[in-house]
Amino acid sequence: MHSVILIEMLTIVHKLLDFIFPPRATERCVRALSSEQIHARLTPGTYESTRYLLPYQHEFIRSLIQENKYYGNERAAKLLAEVLALWLKQHTQGNAVLIPIPLSAARKKARGYNQVERILQQLPVTTNTTIAAGLIARTKNTPPQTTLQKQERLNNMKGAFAYREDRSLAENSTFIIIDDVVTTGATLVAARAALAPHLPPTTKIICLALAH
Repeated sequence: MHSVILIEMLTIVHKLLDFIFPPRATERCVRALSSEQIHARLTPGTYESTRYLLPYQHEFIRSLIQENKYYGNERAAKLLAEVLALWLKQHTQGNAVLIPIPLSAARKKARGYNQVERILQQLPVTTNTTIAAGLIARTKNTPPQTTLQKQERLNNMKGAFAYREDRSLAENSTFIIIDDVVTTGATLVAARAALAPHLPPTTKIICLALAH
């Protein structure tokens, strides 16, 4: 009885807050989504040399990406992490090292977080998956890729990343560089170019985006 009353009170509070502070359209979309709806949209493909999981053109996929990226929406991060976990379970064997695309220090300070790291932090803990957020670093504060044309995007990312020495790199591991969205693939290609020369010869590199 008490739990029913509490739920009703919380519902009233949430409605009142929504009236005072109307939620964004993307926020309302994410609230209404279920795990099953997102899982149904898991349609892995390949663009250029990058693998991707979800169709960015779909309205609620865009809402998830934007809410996580620009507003730090925890529910959006959790739902995206669920999809990533499904893909990892199906497509990786042995030790997988997950590397989120790093932001420049200036952009991370302005935003307050790295949107890809937020997703990886929501993944279930497994013995064969590790997160290596510091393995590569952003060396240039490049203009946002969304403001540039294709050739400009490619030029924009040249030399944008550098490898940070880490002697704990494991043999026979799969290194997965992860971004939230791939458009031209320039960002992930540049990150791969910075990392690849430093990996043991028995390792594998995958460039992966959550959406395209």
